[in-house]
Amino acid sequence: MYVRTLNLILLLICSCQLTCAEKLLTPVTVEPASSEDSEITDTGEDSETDTYPYQKSAVQTMVGYATVDNDGNPYNFTDIFDEKAMTVTVSSIAEFDAALNAKTDPDTALIVLLAESDDWTAPTTEPEQLNIEGKQNVYVEGDGSAVALTGIGVRIKDSSNIVVRNLRIQNVPTEQVDCINVDNSQHVIIDHCEVFNDKDADRDAYDSLLDIINGSDFVTVSWNRFRDNVKGLNVGNDDINDVDKGKQHVTWHHNYFSNIAEGFISIRFGTNHVFNNIFSIGNDLSTIAVSSRMGACVRVELNKFDGFGKVDAENIPLRTTESGTTEDTIGYIAEIANYFGESDPGESSPTCSGDDLPPYEYLSVINSTANLNNVLVAGKIGCVDDLPPL
Repeated sequence: MYVRTLNLILLLICSCQLTCAEKLLTPVTVEPASSEDSEITDTGEDSETDTYPYQKSAVQTMVGYATVDNDGNPYNFTDIFDEKAMTVTVSSIAEFDAALNAKTDPDTALIVLLAESDDWTAPTTEPEQLNIEGKQNVYVEGDGSAVALTGIGVRIKDSSNIVVRNLRIQNVPTEQVDCINVDNSQHVIIDHCEVFNDKDADRDAYDSLLDIINGSDFVTVSWNRFRDNVKGLNVGNDDINDVDKGKQHVTWHHNYFSNIAEGFISIRFGTNHVFNNIFSIGNDLSTIAVSSRMGACVRVELNKFDGFGKVDAENIPLRTTESGTTEDTIGYIAEIANYFGESDPGESSPTCSGDDLPPYEYLSVINSTANLNNVLVAGKIGCVDDLPPL
């Protein structure tokens, strides 16, 4: 057990370049967009009243709803990981549970590093979980390159001030076990993880890659790679769970979504900001990228939608009517300066606060859609060292 300073914790949260073991202060510089993307170089610059000061590099710092409080004021998320934080390295679920159980003072921060180990593989018929329940101020990270959890999900329940970073979570069989589940928790960051199952498996073989449910709030999902699953990612439990109303403030930025069969992100009731993500669809899929439902308000901004419109007319990036068509069942999407290629954008209805700027600064990290592929590779989405060109 040893002590880390606040500066190192800030680096852990905000940097993941070259290899994930290296923590750098300077952003990664990427090459300009290729000539093949020249037709979309100016995407967004003339949109409505905004002029975007695009960054040409992967600028990685903590932004999003996890960085503000209920009144929109800055939330000092990283101040909890100061020189008093304790760090422990674990190699099994039993050791992880022991470290969490030993944390009895909610105000003392705990940093849990997961070391490479054969014990991070669960039996294929018995999914297991890393449980963070009833805790505050916990930071969980793969130590070094992304640590693979096979058949082991991560569950964050009734907790606050939680960071989960640098994990490869894969092949978590169902029995209602998600790869990542955020349940009634606040101020949560999911960063630089790779999460996947098998999109060709039976529908009930696996559950969701990420669920944010039961009134969770102030969540940032950044620099992750979500891929290869039948079921999508969900904000909100279902169409009747009123506990989500007025909550579910979630930011999704610089993530890569691919090959998810039943829709990529489904958002109920919440207020979400979706910017600088790539949604890539396989040739054999008919799906939706962002579905806003049950009064949800979603600002969809400067994302790249790749390959939509190939299969049928239902294969569209945006939808607001998936739960129904009445005022109580539709959602709302403010569509701002996205790149759709040759596909139909789908449905949008900018009649909610998604038209307004979010209550946090983010223009210092925003990239043009023309350069987004290069930025995500340079920024090591999912902390994948051998990431192929996107």
